[in-house]
Amino acid sequence: MRFLKKHGRQILVYSIYIISLTVFQFALSGWLVPISYMPDLVLILVVVCGSFFGSDDGMIIGILAGFLRDMMVGRVLGLGMLLFMFAGLTASIFLKNSIRRNPLLTIIQVAAVSLIYEIVIVILTFLFPMLPDQVYSFDMLINLRYSDALRKILVNVVAAVPIMFLLHYAGPYRRGQQRTGMEDEGEGGHAWHKI
Repeated sequence: MRFLKKHGRQILVYSIYIISLTVFQFALSGWLVPISYMPDLVLILVVVCGSFFGSDDGMIIGILAGFLRDMMVGRVLGLGMLLFMFAGLTASIFLKNSIRRNPLLTIIQVAAVSLIYEIVIVILTFLFPMLPDQVYSFDMLINLRYSDALRKILVNVVAAVPIMFLLHYAGPYRRGQQRTGMEDEGEGGHAWHKI
């Protein structure tokens, strides 16, 4: 009961965001919005959570969002969880020495993590093809992804702005007491900041 009282808001808010963004992305992708112009909303959510609220939130939200993506896409269970967990951790570590987390740094993080994600997908598709009898050359995969990668990164950066506003104004923590991601419980308590 004490756990729900302490973390109830985070569980509720994150559940709503993960489920609604995943359903929204898969419902509109290819039907209303062309796939190459559809941002990866769940990846953006994970990166913004890691950037705004730290490594714990980035990692946990990454694992949960990756699990939901693995279930919806039908891939090997665990690959999306691993990639999204690393995306959340990368966002919490990348540029963490800045005194104050600001939206510009978060947008840079979204672009960087989106690029890394695209590169990792190419490598994994080359090493572990979805269909065993369908082998792709590395050059072909790079050419296929390169044409869409820059557009995808730009679309992700544009879509990050409303997600940052959502998490800032209707986020899992009360405004004025949002976690920085530099959880240093062993070094003298939590660090807090304002966005």
